[in-house]
Amino acid sequence: MASIFRCADIVLCAASASNSTEGCSIDEALEPASSFPFPSALSYQSNTSSQVHDVPRTQLFIRRDDGARSSLETCPIQKRGWIFQEILLAQRVLYFVNGQMIWQCHGLLQSEDGHISKTQTPGILRIDNDRILSSAPLYDLKKQFRIGMDKHVWWHILKDFFKRVFTKPEDTLPSLAGLIDVWKEHTGDDPVLGLWRKDLPFHMCWFFGPAFSIGDRVRGQPSWCWTTVPQSNRAILRHASCNIARSAEIIWQAAIRAIDIQWEGRPFVSRLKHARLSIYRVRATKGAFNQAISYLWDDKEEYGSRKAEAVEVLPLIITKSVDEDQTEGDRFHMHALLLEPSHMANGHAGYRRKGYADFISSSDYVDTDIDQQADEIIGGIEVIDVITVV
Repeated sequence: MASIFRCADIVLCAASASNSTEGCSIDEALEPASSFPFPSALSYQSNTSSQVHDVPRTQLFIRRDDGARSSLETCPIQKRGWIFQEILLAQRVLYFVNGQMIWQCHGLLQSEDGHISKTQTPGILRIDNDRILSSAPLYDLKKQFRIGMDKHVWWHILKDFFKRVFTKPEDTLPSLAGLIDVWKEHTGDDPVLGLWRKDLPFHMCWFFGPAFSIGDRVRGQPSWCWTTVPQSNRAILRHASCNIARSAEIIWQAAIRAIDIQWEGRPFVSRLKHARLSIYRVRATKGAFNQAISYLWDDKEEYGSRKAEAVEVLPLIITKSVDEDQTEGDRFHMHALLLEPSHMANGHAGYRRKGYADFISSSDYVDTDIDQQADEIIGGIEVIDVITVV
Protein backbone atom coordinates (compact mmCIF):
# COMPACT_ATOMS: atom_id res chain seq x y z
CA MET A 1 0.00 0.00 0.00
CA ALA A 2 2.70 2.49 0.95
CA SER A 3 4.71 1.93 -2.23
CA ILE A 4 1.66 2.40 -4.48
CA PHE A 5 0.80 5.88 -3.24
CA ARG A 6 4.39 7.00 -2.59
CA CYS A 7 5.52 6.06 -6.10
CA ALA A 8 2.47 7.39 -7.95
CA ASP A 9 3.12 10.49 -10.09
CA ILE A 10 -0.26 11.88 -9.06
CA VAL A 11 -3.23 10.70 -7.00
CA LEU A 12 -6.70 11.62 -8.26
CA CYS A 13 -9.21 12.17 -5.48
CA ALA A 14 -13.00 12.36 -5.93
CA ALA A 15 -13.23 14.50 -2.82
CA SER A 16 -16.93 15.41 -3.05
CA ALA A 17 -18.20 11.90 -3.73
CA SER A 18 -20.12 10.42 -0.82
CA ASN A 19 -19.88 6.91 -2.31
CA SER A 20 -18.24 4.98 -5.14
CA THR A 21 -21.04 5.72 -7.64
CA GLU A 22 -20.83 9.53 -7.69
CA GLY A 23 -17.51 9.99 -9.49
CA CYS A 24 -15.53 13.21 -9.75
CA SER A 25 -18.39 15.60 -10.64
CA ILE A 26 -16.37 16.99 -13.57
CA ASP A 27 -19.53 17.18 -15.67
CA GLU A 28 -20.54 20.26 -13.71
CA ALA A 29 -19.19 23.37 -15.46
CA LEU A 30 -17.25 25.84 -13.36
CA GLU A 31 -19.06 29.18 -13.35
CA PRO A 32 -17.27 31.51 -15.80
CA ALA A 33 -15.61 34.63 -14.46
CA SER A 34 -16.90 38.09 -15.27
CA SER A 35 -14.27 40.45 -16.66
CA PHE A 36 -14.06 44.20 -17.04
CA PRO A 37 -11.32 46.80 -17.57
CA PHE A 38 -10.19 48.74 -14.52
CA PRO A 39 -7.94 51.83 -14.51
CA SER A 40 -4.53 50.80 -13.23
CA ALA A 41 -3.55 54.35 -12.20
CA LEU A 42 -6.33 56.89 -11.78
CA SER A 43 -6.05 60.37 -10.25
CA TYR A 44 -9.09 61.21 -8.17
CA GLN A 45 -8.40 64.96 -8.43
CA SER A 46 -10.23 65.06 -11.74
CA ASN A 47 -12.74 62.68 -13.25
CA THR A 48 -13.46 64.07 -16.68
CA SER A 49 -14.22 61.43 -19.29
CA SER A 50 -11.24 62.46 -21.43
CA GLN A 51 -8.81 61.97 -18.57
CA VAL A 52 -10.27 58.61 -17.57
CA HIS A 53 -10.25 57.45 -21.17
CA ASP A 54 -6.49 58.01 -21.47
CA VAL A 55 -5.60 56.03 -18.28
CA PRO A 56 -4.08 52.53 -18.89
CA ARG A 57 -6.50 49.74 -18.06
CA THR A 58 -6.04 46.43 -16.23
CA GLN A 59 -8.35 43.54 -17.03
CA LEU A 60 -10.00 42.20 -13.86
CA PHE A 61 -11.70 38.81 -13.53
CA ILE A 62 -14.29 38.20 -10.81
CA ARG A 63 -15.97 34.93 -9.91
CA ARG A 64 -18.34 34.20 -7.05
CA ASP A 65 -16.66 32.32 -4.17
CA ASP A 66 -18.17 28.82 -4.11
CA GLY A 67 -16.40 28.01 -0.87
CA ALA A 68 -13.60 25.88 -2.27
CA ARG A 69 -11.67 25.92 1.01
CA SER A 70 -14.66 25.03 3.17
CA SER A 71 -15.70 22.39 0.64
CA LEU A 72 -12.32 20.70 0.87
CA GLU A 73 -12.34 20.89 4.67
CA THR A 74 -15.80 19.35 5.00
CA CYS A 75 -15.87 16.98 2.02
CA PRO A 76 -16.53 13.26 2.61
CA ILE A 77 -12.86 12.22 2.22
CA GLN A 78 -12.03 14.05 5.46
CA LYS A 79 -13.96 11.38 7.37
CA ARG A 80 -12.87 8.24 5.53
CA GLY A 81 -10.38 6.05 7.31
CA TRP A 82 -8.62 4.46 4.32
CA ILE A 83 -8.18 7.80 2.54
CA PHE A 84 -6.05 9.15 5.39
CA GLN A 85 -2.76 7.39 4.58
CA GLU A 86 -3.41 7.47 0.85
CA ILE A 87 -3.31 11.28 0.85
CA LEU A 88 -0.43 11.52 3.32
CA LEU A 89 1.77 9.21 1.27
CA ALA A 90 1.04 10.85 -2.08
CA GLN A 91 3.54 13.19 -3.76
CA ARG A 92 0.85 15.12 -5.63
CA VAL A 93 -2.93 15.14 -5.25
CA LEU A 94 -5.59 16.49 -7.61
CA TYR A 95 -8.89 16.90 -5.76
CA PHE A 96 -12.21 17.10 -7.62
CA VAL A 97 -14.42 19.25 -5.41
CA ASN A 98 -17.89 20.50 -6.39
CA GLY A 99 -17.19 20.84 -10.09
CA GLN A 100 -13.65 22.24 -9.87
CA MET A 101 -10.15 20.94 -9.30
CA ILE A 102 -7.72 21.69 -6.45
CA TRP A 103 -4.02 20.91 -6.79
CA GLN A 104 -1.78 20.02 -3.85
CA CYS A 105 1.89 19.11 -3.82
CA HIS A 106 4.97 19.73 -1.64
CA GLY A 107 5.01 23.44 -2.43
CA LEU A 108 1.57 24.57 -3.56
CA LEU A 109 -2.13 24.37 -2.74
CA GLN A 110 -4.12 25.92 -5.62
CA SER A 111 -7.81 25.83 -6.56
CA GLU A 112 -9.05 26.21 -10.11
CA ASP A 113 -11.14 29.28 -9.27
CA GLY A 114 -8.21 31.00 -7.56
CA HIS A 115 -9.84 31.33 -4.14
CA ILE A 116 -7.23 28.96 -2.70
CA SER A 117 -3.71 29.92 -3.67
CA LYS A 118 -0.87 29.43 -1.23
CA THR A 119 2.62 28.10 -1.09
CA GLN A 120 3.28 25.55 1.62
CA THR A 121 6.31 24.23 3.40
CA PRO A 122 6.28 20.43 3.79
CA GLY A 123 5.41 19.50 7.34
CA ILE A 124 3.08 17.10 9.08
CA LEU A 125 2.01 19.81 11.53
CA ARG A 126 -0.06 21.44 8.79
CA ILE A 127 -2.66 18.71 9.12
CA ASP A 128 -4.31 20.27 12.15
CA ASN A 129 -3.33 23.91 11.72
CA ASP A 130 -4.82 24.37 8.25
CA ARG A 131 -7.54 21.77 8.61
CA ILE A 132 -6.67 20.50 5.13
CA LEU A 133 -4.93 17.24 4.45
CA SER A 134 -1.24 17.74 3.89
CA SER A 135 0.26 15.91 0.97
CA ALA A 136 3.57 14.09 1.31
CA PRO A 137 4.66 15.27 4.76
CA LEU A 138 6.80 12.19 5.31
CA TYR A 139 9.32 12.45 2.50
CA ASP A 140 12.02 14.13 4.57
CA LEU A 141 11.25 13.42 8.21
CA LYS A 142 14.82 13.40 9.50
CA LYS A 143 15.38 17.01 8.45
CA GLN A 144 12.05 18.22 9.78
CA PHE A 145 12.15 17.00 13.35
CA ARG A 146 14.08 18.23 16.33
CA ILE A 147 15.58 15.37 18.31
CA GLY A 148 12.85 13.50 20.17
CA MET A 149 9.93 15.25 18.42
CA ASP A 150 8.83 12.27 16.32
CA LYS A 151 6.89 10.79 19.25
CA HIS A 152 4.83 13.97 19.55
CA VAL A 153 4.26 14.20 15.80
CA TRP A 154 2.89 10.65 15.78
CA TRP A 155 0.15 11.70 18.20
CA HIS A 156 -0.51 14.75 16.05
CA ILE A 157 -1.14 12.36 13.15
CA LEU A 158 -3.38 10.14 15.28
CA LYS A 159 -5.44 13.15 16.36
CA ASP A 160 -6.57 13.54 12.76
CA PHE A 161 -6.85 9.80 12.19
CA PHE A 162 -9.18 9.36 15.18
CA LYS A 163 -11.78 11.55 13.44
CA ARG A 164 -12.08 9.00 10.63
CA VAL A 165 -14.74 6.33 10.32
CA PHE A 166 -14.66 2.81 8.88
CA THR A 167 -17.35 0.59 7.48
CA LYS A 168 -15.48 -2.28 9.12
CA PRO A 169 -13.91 -1.42 12.50
CA GLU A 170 -11.32 -4.16 12.05
CA ASP A 171 -9.78 -2.08 9.22
CA THR A 172 -8.28 0.39 11.72
CA LEU A 173 -4.73 -1.01 11.80
CA PRO A 174 -4.67 -2.26 8.18
CA SER A 175 -5.52 1.29 7.06
CA LEU A 176 -2.40 2.55 8.89
CA ALA A 177 -0.06 -0.24 7.75
CA GLY A 178 1.46 1.70 4.85
CA LEU A 179 2.00 4.79 6.98
CA ILE A 180 3.56 2.67 9.73
CA ASP A 181 6.02 1.18 7.22
CA VAL A 182 7.11 4.65 6.12
CA TRP A 183 7.38 5.93 9.70
CA LYS A 184 9.53 2.93 10.63
CA GLU A 185 11.79 3.59 7.64
CA HIS A 186 12.39 7.21 8.59
CA THR A 187 12.62 6.94 12.38
CA GLY A 188 14.32 3.55 12.73
CA ASP A 189 11.77 2.65 15.42
CA ASP A 190 9.72 -0.55 15.68
CA PRO A 191 5.90 -0.44 15.71
CA VAL A 192 3.98 -1.88 18.65
CA LEU A 193 0.42 -2.03 17.31
CA GLY A 194 -0.46 1.68 16.97
CA LEU A 195 2.42 2.79 19.22
CA TRP A 196 6.26 2.76 19.01
CA ARG A 197 8.87 0.80 20.94
CA LYS A 198 11.51 3.47 21.65
CA ASP A 199 9.17 5.62 23.76
CA LEU A 200 6.49 3.04 24.49
CA PRO A 201 5.76 4.15 28.10
CA PHE A 202 5.20 7.69 26.79
CA HIS A 203 2.88 6.43 24.06
CA MET A 204 0.81 4.60 26.68
CA CYS A 205 -0.08 7.93 28.37
CA TRP A 206 -3.49 8.36 26.73
CA PHE A 207 -6.68 9.08 28.65
CA PHE A 208 -10.25 10.39 28.66
CA GLY A 209 -11.69 13.39 30.46
CA PRO A 210 -13.91 12.88 33.54
CA ALA A 211 -17.13 13.17 31.50
CA PHE A 212 -16.17 10.51 28.96
CA SER A 213 -15.59 6.76 28.80
CA ILE A 214 -13.93 4.24 26.57
CA GLY A 215 -17.25 2.43 26.23
CA ASP A 216 -17.28 -1.22 25.20
CA ARG A 217 -13.66 -2.13 24.52
CA VAL A 218 -12.76 -3.57 21.13
CA ARG A 219 -12.69 -7.34 21.39
CA GLY A 220 -9.22 -8.88 21.07
CA GLN A 221 -7.28 -5.63 21.57
CA PRO A 222 -4.97 -5.04 24.57
CA SER A 223 -6.13 -2.61 27.25
CA TRP A 224 -2.86 -0.60 27.12
CA CYS A 225 -3.17 0.48 23.46
CA TRP A 226 -5.60 3.02 21.96
CA THR A 227 -6.84 0.26 19.63
CA THR A 228 -8.98 -0.96 22.55
CA VAL A 229 -11.09 2.20 22.22
CA PRO A 230 -14.18 1.85 19.98
CA GLN A 231 -14.11 3.84 16.77
CA SER A 232 -17.01 6.03 17.93
CA ASN A 233 -15.06 7.28 20.99
CA ARG A 234 -11.55 7.78 19.59
CA ALA A 235 -12.15 11.41 18.64
CA ILE A 236 -12.43 12.33 22.35
CA LEU A 237 -9.28 10.43 23.35
CA ARG A 238 -6.45 12.65 24.64
CA HIS A 239 -2.71 12.16 25.17
CA ALA A 240 -0.14 13.69 27.52
CA SER A 241 1.85 14.80 24.47
CA CYS A 242 -0.24 17.96 24.13
CA ASN A 243 1.24 19.28 27.41
CA ILE A 244 4.67 17.64 27.39
CA ALA A 245 5.62 18.87 23.91
CA ARG A 246 4.99 22.49 24.89
CA SER A 247 6.42 22.84 28.37
CA ALA A 248 7.91 19.62 29.77
CA GLU A 249 10.78 17.20 29.28
CA ILE A 250 10.77 13.49 30.01
CA ILE A 251 13.55 12.63 32.48
CA TRP A 252 12.63 8.97 33.10
CA GLN A 253 10.62 6.21 31.42
CA ALA A 254 9.61 2.78 32.65
CA ALA A 255 11.66 -0.13 31.32
CA ILE A 256 9.98 -2.70 29.09
CA ARG A 257 11.29 -6.21 29.67
CA ALA A 258 9.46 -7.93 26.80
CA ILE A 259 6.86 -7.33 24.11
CA ASP A 260 4.84 -10.37 23.06
CA ILE A 261 2.61 -9.71 20.03
CA GLN A 262 1.30 -12.53 17.88
CA TRP A 263 -0.71 -12.24 14.64
CA GLU A 264 -2.62 -14.89 12.74
CA GLY A 265 -0.85 -13.83 9.53
CA ARG A 266 0.97 -10.72 8.35
CA PRO A 267 1.37 -8.02 11.01
CA PHE A 268 -1.24 -5.25 11.00
CA VAL A 269 -3.32 -6.69 8.15
CA SER A 270 -4.38 -9.94 9.89
CA ARG A 271 -6.21 -10.71 13.11
CA LEU A 272 -4.36 -10.15 16.37
CA LYS A 273 -3.88 -13.27 18.51
CA HIS A 274 -2.58 -11.55 21.64
CA ALA A 275 -0.53 -8.56 22.77
CA ARG A 276 1.22 -8.55 26.17
CA LEU A 277 3.77 -6.26 27.75
CA SER A 278 6.16 -7.25 30.52
CA ILE A 279 7.05 -4.07 32.40
CA TYR A 280 9.26 -3.41 35.40
CA ARG A 281 7.06 -2.13 38.21
CA VAL A 282 8.83 0.50 40.30
CA ARG A 283 8.35 2.87 43.21
CA ALA A 284 9.75 6.39 43.40
CA THR A 285 11.34 6.73 46.85
CA LYS A 286 12.33 10.38 46.24
CA GLY A 287 10.07 13.27 45.34
CA ALA A 288 7.07 12.05 47.35
CA PHE A 289 4.67 11.58 44.45
CA ASN A 290 1.75 11.09 46.81
CA GLN A 291 -0.63 13.72 45.44
CA ALA A 292 -2.51 13.01 42.25
CA ILE A 293 -3.79 15.92 40.18
CA SER A 294 -6.47 13.61 38.87
CA TYR A 295 -7.50 9.98 38.56
CA LEU A 296 -8.91 9.60 35.07
CA TRP A 297 -10.86 6.35 34.92
CA ASP A 298 -11.50 4.73 31.56
CA ASP A 299 -15.12 4.22 32.62
CA LYS A 300 -16.83 7.37 33.90
CA GLU A 301 -19.07 5.20 36.09
CA GLU A 302 -15.97 4.48 38.20
CA TYR A 303 -15.93 8.05 39.50
CA GLY A 304 -17.29 8.12 43.02
CA SER A 305 -17.40 4.34 43.36
CA ARG A 306 -13.84 3.27 42.58
CA LYS A 307 -11.27 3.87 45.31
CA ALA A 308 -7.76 4.74 44.18
CA GLU A 309 -6.32 2.41 46.83
CA ALA A 310 -8.00 -0.55 45.16
CA VAL A 311 -5.93 -0.32 41.98
CA GLU A 312 -2.28 -0.84 41.18
CA VAL A 313 -0.30 2.24 40.13
CA LEU A 314 2.24 1.62 37.36
CA PRO A 315 4.58 4.62 36.80
CA LEU A 316 5.26 5.22 33.11
CA ILE A 317 7.18 8.50 32.81
CA ILE A 318 8.42 11.38 34.97
CA THR A 319 8.67 14.89 33.52
CA LYS A 320 10.14 18.23 34.53
CA SER A 321 9.09 21.69 33.38
CA VAL A 322 11.11 23.47 30.69
CA ASP A 323 8.96 26.59 30.64
CA GLU A 324 11.32 29.50 29.95
CA ASP A 325 8.80 31.97 31.43
CA GLN A 326 8.74 30.18 34.77
CA THR A 327 9.16 32.67 37.62
CA GLU A 328 7.92 30.62 40.55
CA GLY A 329 8.57 27.08 41.74
CA ASP A 330 7.26 24.09 39.80
CA ARG A 331 6.91 20.39 40.44
CA PHE A 332 7.83 17.12 38.80
CA HIS A 333 5.02 15.05 37.28
CA MET A 334 4.71 11.27 37.29
CA HIS A 335 2.32 9.86 34.69
CA ALA A 336 1.02 6.40 35.54
CA LEU A 337 -1.45 3.70 34.57
CA LEU A 338 -4.12 2.47 36.96
CA LEU A 339 -4.35 -1.33 36.76
CA GLU A 340 -6.44 -4.16 38.16
CA PRO A 341 -5.59 -7.89 38.29
CA SER A 342 -6.73 -10.00 35.34
CA HIS A 343 -6.33 -13.69 34.55
CA MET A 344 -4.81 -14.41 31.15
CA ALA A 345 -5.88 -17.21 28.83
CA ASN A 346 -2.86 -19.30 29.83
CA GLY A 347 -3.92 -19.14 33.48
CA HIS A 348 -1.13 -16.78 34.52
CA ALA A 349 -1.79 -13.59 36.44
CA GLY A 350 -1.71 -10.28 34.62
CA TYR A 351 -3.10 -6.77 34.80
CA ARG A 352 -5.51 -4.74 32.73
CA ARG A 353 -5.67 -1.00 32.38
CA LYS A 354 -8.46 0.77 34.29
CA GLY A 355 -7.37 4.39 33.96
CA TYR A 356 -4.63 6.99 34.04
CA ALA A 357 -3.26 9.33 36.73
CA ASP A 358 -0.91 12.31 36.94
CA PHE A 359 0.98 12.66 40.25
CA ILE A 360 3.00 15.69 41.32
CA SER A 361 6.04 15.87 43.59
CA SER A 362 5.62 17.18 47.12
CA SER A 363 7.76 20.30 46.89
CA ASP A 364 8.48 23.08 44.42
CA TYR A 365 11.79 23.51 42.67
CA VAL A 366 13.43 26.36 40.82
CA ASP A 367 15.81 26.42 37.89
CA THR A 368 18.89 26.48 40.10
CA ASP A 369 18.28 23.07 41.65
CA ILE A 370 16.08 21.32 39.08
CA ASP A 371 18.84 19.11 37.69
CA GLN A 372 19.98 18.06 41.14
CA GLN A 373 16.46 17.13 42.21
CA ALA A 374 15.90 15.28 38.93
CA ASP A 375 19.02 13.20 39.58
CA GLU A 376 17.80 12.44 43.11
CA ILE A 377 14.39 11.31 41.86
CA ILE A 378 15.85 9.07 39.17
CA GLY A 379 18.41 7.65 41.60
CA GLY A 380 15.65 6.87 44.09
CA ILE A 381 13.60 4.71 41.71
CA GLU A 382 13.48 1.11 42.98
CA VAL A 383 12.37 -1.90 40.96
CA ILE A 384 9.69 -3.99 42.70
CA ASP A 385 9.03 -6.75 40.19
CA VAL A 386 7.95 -7.43 36.61
CA ILE A 387 4.24 -7.50 35.72
CA THR A 388 2.39 -8.44 32.55
CA VAL A 389 -0.17 -5.98 31.15
CA VAL A 390 -2.72 -7.35 28.70
